[in-house]
Amino acid sequence: MVSKKLLLPFLMMVGLFASTQTQAQNFSSTFIEYAYGWNNTDYVTGANPKNGGMNLFTLDHTTVTKWGGVYGFVNFMGAPDGFYLTGFNNEDLDPAAANYRVYSEVSPWISLGGITGKDFSLGPIADFSIDTQVNMGNGFFAGLAGLGMTFKAPKGGFLKLSTYWRTDNIREDAVQFTGVFDLPIWKKAGFRIQGFFDLIPNATNKPEFGRTDMGTDFISQTRFLFDVGRNTVFKNDENSKLEIGCDIYMHFNKNLAENDATAFVPQPCVRLTF
Repeated sequence: MVSKKLLLPFLMMVGLFASTQTQAQNFSSTFIEYAYGWNNTDYVTGANPKNGGMNLFTLDHTTVTKWGGVYGFVNFMGAPDGFYLTGFNNEDLDPAAANYRVYSEVSPWISLGGITGKDFSLGPIADFSIDTQVNMGNGFFAGLAGLGMTFKAPKGGFLKLSTYWRTDNIREDAVQFTGVFDLPIWKKAGFRIQGFFDLIPNATNKPEFGRTDMGTDFISQTRFLFDVGRNTVFKNDENSKLEIGCDIYMHFNKNLAENDATAFVPQPCVRLTF
C-alpha cells in the first residue's frame, strides 16, 4: 500500500485543481500517461530497477488562472524484478521498495499581477509570482520557496521559470532553478513538447549521505508528442487528446558521471489528456 505521506502531494494537487475551476481559466491541462524505459540506472533518485526496465505511470496537472496556478505530478514507478538499494556500490535489492516507487511534486504559485490588479508584464514576461513547491518520494522530502516568471506563450501553451531556495532531508540547502513548459511545435499537425527541468548549480549531499560534492545537478523529463486522436476519436477537440510520443528522462551530476551511471532514458509513451 502506498503510504499516506506519498499520497499527500497528489491530494494537494487534486484540491488545488478543484478550487481553481471556479475561476476564469487561462490554461488548464490534466493527463495520464504510460511510458516504458529500458536503461534506468539512476541510483540517486531511486529509478534503478533490476535489469534497467521500468514501467512509469504519470498523473500530471497544470492550471493557470488570474490569481496564480498550480503544476503537479505523481510518478508511479514499477519494476517487476524489484529496485536496487540507492548507492553505487550496493547491488542488493531494496526490500522496503518492493516492486514500486512513488515520486511527486506540487508547485502552487500566486500571481503578483492578479492579487494587486497591476500589470507586471515586461517584454516577453507576462507576470511575476510567489512560488512554492513540495517534493516527496520514498524516504525523501523537500520544500522550496521563491519567485517565478510566467512567459508569454502561444495560445494553448505555457512557459514558466522559477528560482527557489531549496531545503530537504538529504542535501544541503541550495538555490534551484525550475522550468515548466507545454508548447505547441506544429499546432496544425498536432505536435508539441511538454515537461520540466530542475537545475541546482552547487548540489551538496549532507555528510551522512556519503560523498558531499555532486557538482551541478540537472534533471529533466521532456516529452515529444503527436496527437493521434485529433482526426479520430476526439475530432480536433482542443481539451481532450490521445497522444503518442517519446518521453526522455535525463539526470546528470558529478557523482553519476564518475560512476558511469548518467541517466539518459528515451521512453515510448502514450497519453490521454482531458
